[in-house]
Amino acid sequence: MRWIIGIILSTGVVLGQTAVYTFTGTASGTIGGTPFTNATLTVTSTGNVSTVSCTSTCSLYPAAGASAFTISGIGTGTFSGSSYVFDNQSNAVAGFGVVNDDIQIYDSSIGSAALATYNLQSSIGPLGPEATDPSTSDWVNLSTSLRVLP
Repeated sequence: MRWIIGIILSTGVVLGQTAVYTFTGTASGTIGGTPFTNATLTVTSTGNVSTVSCTSTCSLYPAAGASAFTISGIGTGTFSGSSYVFDNQSNAVAGFGVVNDDIQIYDSSIGSAALATYNLQSSIGPLGPEATDPSTSDWVNLSTSLRVLP
């Protein structure tokens, strides 16, 4: 699947030890043989903030099935593989990923300085949108509950 995305980053409400991270934008691609163009894409991931680890990059690895997506006009599904949410403070970039492919948003692209100190422990956003994300074209053959993305 090829996605060209304008991303708005919104890490949701921290409820006790749980945080919800939501990324939204527009995407074009194909899933299960069904093409879509400029569709609204929303990726949501939920995780326990006590499991966040930080060195130069803060990372959180949600439980299997805790990361979902919706593509307007197509449907909703969950990512079958491992997913992660990250913030690389030294590069002021945050995002969401599956396997080794991720959606990224940079402070420099959205006129902000928030991601240089963000640590996945609190709500932030909405930030964005970023016009495009070069990494999303790597999202091919990801296993989801909808189908394997071709």
